[in-house]
Amino acid sequence: MNDADISVDMPENPEPNVQPEDPLPVNEGVDEMPDEVEEEDAKMEMKIKEIVPDNEVFNDAMEQAPPKRKKRPISDKQREHLAKIRVKALEAKKAKKANKPQVKSAKKVYEQQIEEEYDEPQGNILNMPTPDKDSSLVHLTQEQLRQLQFEAIYGYDTMRKERKADKRKKQAQEQHEQQTYQAVHRAVNRQVDDDGWGVCFQ
Repeated sequence: MNDADISVDMPENPEPNVQPEDPLPVNEGVDEMPDEVEEEDAKMEMKIKEIVPDNEVFNDAMEQAPPKRKKRPISDKQREHLAKIRVKALEAKKAKKANKPQVKSAKKVYEQQIEEEYDEPQGNILNMPTPDKDSSLVHLTQEQLRQLQFEAIYGYDTMRKERKADKRKKQAQEQHEQQTYQAVHRAVNRQVDDDGWGVCFQ
């Protein structure tokens, strides 16, 4: 088959390319402001509202408030009944107070004991021994006082070092006991694996 054998119906004069029409016309989609003010807007007048004082507004509201309800007076019979109830309540309160044991707080008891101890005379004050005015510290020189202070500090320091050494020994012993306990515990509580190669990876 040849190109000449194929027949194609081709128009001899093709139509020019035509664009489809716009669905919205240009003037319809845009709101335009009118150039002239409408006559109705020009006729509209501004009304000025008068300001009413607050007193006039609230006076009307006060007059419309509902009246308060008056209390009903108590009759003589009710008064007598209330007096009897008060007397009974006071008698019951006194009876409860008389029957109730006196419970004191521990603080009050302690304070009373201290007051009693100090209130009691402890013997003749004149018989109490007086401190010696000729104390050995009064006659010490500055050098002797420094020497005493140095010995006291040195003694305390040596005691502190001994305590630290004892503490270190005790901690080392406890750590050794803990390690041996863990080793024995691991040996006794070893898990048994069915896998023969599991021991290699422990």
